[in-house]
Amino acid sequence: MPTISMFYGIIVRMYFFDNQQHLDPQVISVDADKHYRLKLVFDNGETRIFDMTPFLEKGVFKELQDLNYFNRARVAFGGVEWPHEQDLSKDTLYLLSVPDEKFQATA
Repeated sequence: MPTISMFYGIIVRMYFFDNQQHLDPQVISVDADKHYRLKLVFDNGETRIFDMTPFLEKGVFKELQDLNYFNRARVAFGGVEWPHEQDLSKDTLYLLSVPDEKFQATA
């Protein structure tokens, strides 16, 4: 077991159970469509769909209502960003998106 630190005679150690897959997939490709959805490809091989419509009325994301601007989405640091620094983290994108096959079946 790894020792994290030692101070004043106290040893702090890290205990962990590594029996689950870590949630850390990163976006490697993004395509925006005319319905304000992002088609995301993650480095774990999954393709997922993220619906941006619930965010378009909120704060910095209002600028994304311009479809030409929305289509300028690009991959950055494992997530997605736009030129004026609106961004979504890889975790948000993964957790709030749906598998592409599931989306196709309900669309």
